[in-house]
Amino acid sequence: MLTLEKLKAKGIVFEGAKGVMAYDSVNGHIKTNFSKTKLAMDSALQTIPNIGFPASMFQYIDPQIVEILFAVTNANKLAPEVKQGDWTIELTTFAVEERTGDVTAYSDRTENVTTTVNYEYPVREQVRFQTMIEYGDLEMDKANTAKIALQSRKQLAGADIIARKQNQFYLQGVSGKINYGILNEPNLNASISPITVGGNTTWATKTTADPDNAGNIVYNDILKLWSELASKNGGHISMDMPIKLAISNSMISYLSMPNKYGLTAEAMLKQNFKNIEIIQIPELSTNAGEYLFMEIENLYGVDTMNLAFSEKLRAGRVIQTASGQKQKFVGTSFGCILRRASCVARMLGI
Repeated sequence: MLTLEKLKAKGIVFEGAKGVMAYDSVNGHIKTNFSKTKLAMDSALQTIPNIGFPASMFQYIDPQIVEILFAVTNANKLAPEVKQGDWTIELTTFAVEERTGDVTAYSDRTENVTTTVNYEYPVREQVRFQTMIEYGDLEMDKANTAKIALQSRKQLAGADIIARKQNQFYLQGVSGKINYGILNEPNLNASISPITVGGNTTWATKTTADPDNAGNIVYNDILKLWSELASKNGGHISMDMPIKLAISNSMISYLSMPNKYGLTAEAMLKQNFKNIEIIQIPELSTNAGEYLFMEIENLYGVDTMNLAFSEKLRAGRVIQTASGQKQKFVGTSFGCILRRASCVARMLGI
């Protein structure tokens, strides 16, 4: 019987070994003899003939992370963003000047007609908003094993959530505050209605009723919106100025519908409005109907509207917890500050 001593004598040493497992020689092959006295729970190691391996050993994990998409945040394509003050202030204001007066026939002794200027100071209120990100030690270790940089991914998520909320405030303001958005600014002129064709007003019903003129139907409504804009500005604007046309993603396909000559509304717009920019704003789809929004962004060096903030993103300190870390992200917004209401026109019900 082979023993540890015999193996040692042949120069074979197993440090810590207690003995040699019993075996038999069968047809020149060694066959071990398992014994319950030698190995507890030996049945757990018994196998059946197979060539299988764990499926996880043959699974490839693509390193690219696919992010779930949300609606675009395009409010800042309609108006420039501006920083005003810091996050400690409560209100922002600006001066509006109106020149008033008249003339009369000249006389050495007449002074009863005068000219003056009036000032108004619109006020907007700052709102501050926040979100938290947290990550635990075990959570981080598991993410590292999965090759995911969880801390940076959560920080990106926090910044994205702040940006999305900011976009909402730019468009809709904040209820209960002196803070308004592009879509509900109280000084905007009232919305106009689309052209009625055969009793139909929406693009869906009008183009269905007259598909050969689909491009013209859509273009004529946009032209009516431009006429509204021109009528409010006393000849100060022209069709070759930079113009922004905002439409929802649900309605933008109508701009590509041709008339019987193959011309689309978009082609006619670009032919007649040399500097028009078409922007998709999903929030223009409302319960009240579909909006169309047209704007002259800047007139005589004055922005039509600004999207104002004091701190766009303020990242707080990373705080150690009992078994992890946490961090606060803060944003601020004054909403939309409308400076020239005459440079904006809206149509509801397309």
